[in-house]
Amino acid sequence: MPASGVNHVVFLSVVGADRNPVVPHHRVERHLTRHGPPATLLRPSFFTQNLGDAYRRDLVEDDRLYVPAGDGRVAWVDVRDVAELAALAFADPAGHAGRGYTLTGPEAVGFEHAATLLTAALGRPIRYEPAELRPYVGHLRRRGLPAAQVAVQTLIHANLRSGRGAGTDPTLERLLGRRPRTLADYVRDHAALWSRS
Repeated sequence: MPASGVNHVVFLSVVGADRNPVVPHHRVERHLTRHGPPATLLRPSFFTQNLGDAYRRDLVEDDRLYVPAGDGRVAWVDVRDVAELAALAFADPAGHAGRGYTLTGPEAVGFEHAATLLTAALGRPIRYEPAELRPYVGHLRRRGLPAAQVAVQTLIHANLRSGRGAGTDPTLERLLGRRPRTLADYVRDHAALWSRS
């Protein structure tokens, strides 16, 4: 056992961190791989929970998804599935230590489709309004977001435009032994988040 007393780390990273030195997760992964105790690296794609957090205010107040993602599709992954895998990794360090997993949902769908799912679940029309970068930055600043968060959110969505978020990976399904939750599952399970009552 290492001097720290920690003999296994499960690190919540981000998809592509192993190949992208720009994201801070890359440095953490390298440190764990070279100097840390044995680690399991979880690299999830775009969270379904963004609909209930980053986009919630726009959905509740304006009935719209307003992001600069264009027609880009996203392999949405549910945090509940990622958490389940993390628990499995902690329970079986020998089976998961030293591994890095790309984690996506089972399908890639665009924001237009997300708006359709929300419309059906909420019983009121939700529209997807593709934003241009400059107005989107202004929108987030008016919402009171700090500059660093504005920059990150804008960059993430701009990358989605180019199709970088559309790739699906079977790893999560294989490790969980079942099909991961879909975006439709998340919207159905959490419809109360976007209620106006």
